[in-house]
Amino acid sequence: VPQGCNTSLFLKIKKQPLPKDIREIPSPIIGFSGNINYRLNFFLIKSLALSQPEWAFVFIGPFHYNPKQDKIINFNKNLKELQKIKNIYFLGRKSKKQLVAYIDNLDIGIIPYNIKQKYNLYCYPMKVFEYFARGKPVVSTPIESLIPLQPYVKIAKDAKEFSLKIAKILKTGWSKKYQKEQRKLAIANSWKKKIERISQILKEEFRII
Repeated sequence: VPQGCNTSLFLKIKKQPLPKDIREIPSPIIGFSGNINYRLNFFLIKSLALSQPEWAFVFIGPFHYNPKQDKIINFNKNLKELQKIKNIYFLGRKSKKQLVAYIDNLDIGIIPYNIKQKYNLYCYPMKVFEYFARGKPVVSTPIESLIPLQPYVKIAKDAKEFSLKIAKILKTGWSKKYQKEQRKLAIANSWKKKIERISQILKEEFRII
């Protein structure tokens, strides 16, 4: 049974108003929520932001340092380069409750992890279900666990494909049907549902609980 996600908060709260620090950022807003660290594909993000100067790229989360990994990928240098790009915004750490308001005001959620790192390739990012719970389109690098979640996640391997996928969503919109299915997936991957499934397996296989 894959790990669960604490989606209850994201499913319960009503649509939130625009937070102050995102008010002046022009739309469309393409956003990432999570730690800003060595796991991100900095080359992809930089290429994407420079190729689409009319789009705003918002990163919601703290800078997270890992001396060993940071040295390997030149994290500080890459981060400074992103900070110089005018249409990239770093908004810092937010509480889970605050995060709902930020996700509500994104046009698209992204997961631009560097899949050359095996941990990223085979990870199971819970943020996808936070995006799903709020009915947001998602574009991600080809993380193995997210590929089966298509068409609710659009998979893109590089900046060019990210641009094409994002542009198409911005042009055609995101259907209510997709949003409904996304919320179902968010519920199915909640900790409550995972615990129910584990209990069922224990009961069936080992006759306990």
